[in-house]
Amino acid sequence: MMTAEDTYLHAVERMLHGIAPEHRATVLDDLRGHFADAEEAGRPIEETIRALGAPQEIADRAREEFEQRTPGRRSPGRSSPGACCRVRPWCWRS
Repeated sequence: MMTAEDTYLHAVERMLHGIAPEHRATVLDDLRGHFADAEEAGRPIEETIRALGAPQEIADRAREEFEQRTPGRRSPGRSSPGACCRVRPWCWRS
């Protein structure tokens, strides 16, 4: 039986299609870290999922972030690199 965490991570992974495998792994590893931290702190899984945002939001931010890191792939009108981190400090960028 899949847990809420498993279901969430699976949904994010599906939404990350088209992103390089190493970038996909970075995002998923970061999310797993957030779940582990939340569990250690005794926070409910549902609260953690709400705080992280919808799987599509995660995928959209990842796509935007990693496209900016790839030469020649920056889309006009995109925010500056690291903008997602200013909005959500838990972002995968270090």
